[in-house]
Amino acid sequence: MANELKNHPWEIDTASTTVVLWTRRFKVDHFAWQGYTDQTHVATVLDQNDRPVWQGNGTTDLETIESSTIGWINGLKVSALGSGKLYVFFE
Repeated sequence: MANELKNHPWEIDTASTTVVLWTRRFKVDHFAWQGYTDQTHVATVLDQNDRPVWQGNGTTDLETIESSTIGWINGLKVSALGSGKLYVFFE
């Protein structure tokens, strides 16, 4: 498994509480989390200073979870990803 940050949208499949995936300020349109395998799984996105940006909670039907419009954030860290892939749509 490896995070893919070369294409649009970014595809994140590995979480880390210490690794900052992007260190600059950028504008996120939205997040989409899909392919998770259990309703108890979560996806948690922080900025590089560990401030919460978004959290997705699994559902019983395992449908794709999408955020609303996010806006500007200061860096990106995915600190939790129970399973599946998180897609980052940005401008």
